[in-house]
Amino acid sequence: MQKAFWPMPAATKRKPRWLLVVLACHCSVFGAVAGSTSGQTEPADILWQHSTQLKTVGEGHFRYLFWSLYDAQLKTQDGSFQSVELNKPLSLTLTYQREISRDDFVEATLDQWRHLFGEVTPSQALWGQQLRQIWRDVKQGDQLSCIVDERGHAHFYLNRQLLGAVVDPLFSEQFLAIWLDQRTSAPTLRRQLLGQ
Repeated sequence: MQKAFWPMPAATKRKPRWLLVVLACHCSVFGAVAGSTSGQTEPADILWQHSTQLKTVGEGHFRYLFWSLYDAQLKTQDGSFQSVELNKPLSLTLTYQREISRDDFVEATLDQWRHLFGEVTPSQALWGQQLRQIWRDVKQGDQLSCIVDERGHAHFYLNRQLLGAVVDPLFSEQFLAIWLDQRTSAPTLRRQLLGQ
């Protein structure tokens, strides 16, 4: 049986685990930088400021069974989306409705890559380790943003403060694929994000 879409609860013997999609948790999120951020094209505050000028492609709400997990919003320069490569810079922002732990967030990301690609590749396993260094837990109302700059580097912000970055453009494509790929496990949310 296929696992639920990123950021959603999965039953375990001990307690439900709130898995999220690629970019986002509640209690207290990210801390260290994953990969070098010295390659970013702009200082963190300027990059964030520029991201506020992006136009909304679409937005939606993700829930699992009785639980509301997060609201999501996708933005690009012209308000349309074809691919991460063609539409950078872009941003995906998740606003959480529940507490989610860092470990559940990372595990859910790996689960979604298994769903999309059939396995977790060595590169994805490495990215998971980097995300574990960047992310922390999140709480209700926290807002996590993944901003992909013109070079394809993914910068993570929690409540507008930079947490860290993964500077491999392939990461940006595969992380956002969790929401935007046709094979996503949350097709309704994908359609909402794409404004369909």
